[in-house]
Amino acid sequence: MNPFSLQYTAVHEGEPRSSEESLAEPEKQRLCDPSSVEQSFLEKKFRFWSREGISWIASGVLLLTNVALLVAFLRQNKATGVKPRSDWLPPETGRGFVIIHNDTALPDQPGLDQSVVEQKAMVAVFHQLHCLYMTREGYYSALEGNVDQVSAAHLMHCFDYLRQTIMCFGDTTLEWLPPPPNDTGSTGWGFEHTCRDYNAISEWVEDNRLKTTHGIH
Repeated sequence: MNPFSLQYTAVHEGEPRSSEESLAEPEKQRLCDPSSVEQSFLEKKFRFWSREGISWIASGVLLLTNVALLVAFLRQNKATGVKPRSDWLPPETGRGFVIIHNDTALPDQPGLDQSVVEQKAMVAVFHQLHCLYMTREGYYSALEGNVDQVSAAHLMHCFDYLRQTIMCFGDTTLEWLPPPPNDTGSTGWGFEHTCRDYNAISEWVEDNRLKTTHGIH
């Protein structure tokens, strides 16, 4: 690389060369007057604390508001004792077990003892939901490394029970495929099925419950 010469030049050429030359006369007098300097300092200090004070007040109000909302939320939950609950779970009380009063002769069925006045049973749909729930619990527990949370025998029972239930009811609803190139399968969403009234079943089961226990296990 060939050396070259460079002459330094002032960055602001032509501007005043000293701080004194750049100050107007009133500014010089204000800077030389001690009382003016003290007053300026106090004004700046007051403005600083005013801004800080407003900021602290706003932060305090916001914090108190959040605390009040949290306390109200906790009190409401404690007072009601109600937690959000999935709609598909069995009735809150009874777990799907019912007692049937044999006032009139029931048709002969496997497992039914006609000599007993009161019959105890579990409604199948809630047994099926129990198995679905246990399968789900076993899956997520295994993901967390706890493979013994749900016994293998229980899971095998539930898999086979759900398989037979699906095959028994044999839903023949046609689930139309989307146009190509997405015609490789169906999500199953958005098609009309013929269903039983699940809410009505739940109400009847709760009205005729055998137990007062809670849960799905």
